[in-house]
Amino acid sequence: MSLRRVLGATIPRVHAQVESLLDSEDAMLILVGGKRAISYMHGFGLSPDQLELLSLEIERAVRRVAAPPFKKREARIARANGHDARGSPAGRVLRLAGKGSRL
Repeated sequence: MSLRRVLGATIPRVHAQVESLLDSEDAMLILVGGKRAISYMHGFGLSPDQLELLSLEIERAVRRVAAPPFKKREARIARANGHDARGSPAGRVLRLAGKGSRL
């Protein structure tokens, strides 16, 4: 079911809240969907770079919490079997790092 259908009669209230945010000095509007995130931020005494980092951290947090449970379970199983989340042996990077040439 779409978000529009879930919100139903409250959509005009959502529009009013967005309008209010657009008129404020310090505002953050973040839209996160299944495949992308869009953010609009201004103020809070932060630089544009800091606002961008904040946006990325919020998106990551949402995606971590909203990750499908089976992926989390698969990652736990892989770690328990000595592999990382991608199925690669966990120690491989460390072994390769130890084989570097000496200066």
